[in-house]
Amino acid sequence: MRADLEESLTDTVYRTVFEPGAWADAMRLAAEAFPSNGQTFYFLDKPTGRIRPVALEGIAPRWLLEFDALYFAPDNPWIELSERLHRPGVVRTNERLHTFLRGDEALYRSTYYNEWMRPQDFRYTLGNTLLAEEGVVANVTLLRSPDMPTFDRSEVSAFERLSRHMTRALRMAVRLERAEASGLEMSALDALPHGAVLYRLV
Repeated sequence: MRADLEESLTDTVYRTVFEPGAWADAMRLAAEAFPSNGQTFYFLDKPTGRIRPVALEGIAPRWLLEFDALYFAPDNPWIELSERLHRPGVVRTNERLHTFLRGDEALYRSTYYNEWMRPQDFRYTLGNTLLAEEGVVANVTLLRSPDMPTFDRSEVSAFERLSRHMTRALRMAVRLERAEASGLEMSALDALPHGAVLYRLV
């Protein structure tokens, strides 16, 4: 990833702490940093089997409506191995999944792949879990078409670096939201420079 693009993307990620709508900008920059056809940030609510989208690029509304039933299908290996793979810091790719399954390419036989990914011309994935609490996980996933190469080692490393910033920004946003919900006086924080605010919340 170009240094200037990485800096711009990282800055945008931290902007989401105070501007949740900036996640859409972050996903668009992610498409430039990691060329892909779909860029998604969403919450998976495993107890209810539902998705809560935050920012989705490249996903048509009709496919979003079908996501819950197809992703949570019992033959999806991402769900079957969810407790081990949906953990913060664990970067997910198709190849890493197949290695984890000892060479079994179960993903390509799954309902999720054949009825959701393939019809949208998606094949390769690059993802990470930013947070996981009480059965709810925050996932970022990028998707590529079969006529593109899979995500290579350098892209995986760059995505690992980016994911650490995303996790930190999301945690900061959660703390701010909880502080506001508890009735904490926020005007004192508003008067401080952003750098000081970030330092105190990390």
